[in-house]
Amino acid sequence: MSASAMRTLLANLSITGLLPAFTARAVVIAGGDGLGNTNAPSDNPGWANVGQFNTGQNSAVYLGNRWVLTAWHVYSNDHPTQVRFGSTWYNLESNSWTRITNSSGTYADMILVRTETAPPLPDVTLRSSTIPNNAQLVMIGNGRQRHPTNSYWNAAWQETNAAGAVYTGFKMTTGFLQQRWGLNVIDNAFKSVNIIDGYFMVTTTSFRVTFDADAGPDEAQAVIGDSGGAVFYKSGGTWELVGMMFNVGTETGQPWPNVVVYGNRSWVANLTTPVYYNQLAAAIPEPGTVAMAALAFFVVRTLRRLRRRLMANGDWSDRGPSDLADGT
Repeated sequence: MSASAMRTLLANLSITGLLPAFTARAVVIAGGDGLGNTNAPSDNPGWANVGQFNTGQNSAVYLGNRWVLTAWHVYSNDHPTQVRFGSTWYNLESNSWTRITNSSGTYADMILVRTETAPPLPDVTLRSSTIPNNAQLVMIGNGRQRHPTNSYWNAAWQETNAAGAVYTGFKMTTGFLQQRWGLNVIDNAFKSVNIIDGYFMVTTTSFRVTFDADAGPDEAQAVIGDSGGAVFYKSGGTWELVGMMFNVGTETGQPWPNVVVYGNRSWVANLTTPVYYNQLAAAIPEPGTVAMAALAFFVVRTLRRLRRRLMANGDWSDRGPSDLADGT
């Protein structure tokens, strides 16, 4: 597939894995040799809830209740049958694939699928309100690996030195490493934008982050393989899932996907969009629903124990409903 065929109206490129299959991938980070951040951060937003499919090796997010979220183009290209969280593979229910729709009824670049058995993972917390301005985000995915040192290009995308550079960034390797996390900050002017993918012909309400130079060693950029990866935001003391990576914005003429430069953009499906939030929240139990179910179970169990006690004493028939509360 040529880069021109993948361009969107906003010069975005999908980040599905259209390369030979490898065992793992990770988001690109700016610092050091690029090999860091392959373990959960000390303040863990949901590292274990991000996984990888068996075909294409793109990313996935475990929401809860056996439901997994990824990009629709991942399913369209790769038709995975298993997903891996940690070191364990889980079979997918082939008839459970469910596309996410926009408020207009059209499809977004997101899809849900259910595992046959439940991974031992917590449910994510979905955010229903708008992401604040300048919010710092944690991006987790399984994207392609970069070279360990900077490279430089002139305006015609010919390699040059630092003095002659118009673009600075990294060439990409053909190998892939483990899952990786990185940081970025939401672009306030692009918090709720309808992104039209010109190749897959779907529109997704999204927010944007930019790969900035001198933003710190953990500064992150989505690359090939990160489609379906998670983006988290910490509100108070709670980590919330706010986005899913699916698209990349590049510079004109940039030799994607073999080059990543500062100024590139990561486009993220905005899961706080009401129509998206409602569909995802319907797939996993609300905390209040779980609490009420636990309370109901406790009440029923208590009443059953009381009934057995009263029957053993031979006086069940003499007690009315008001007496049950006094028998504990």
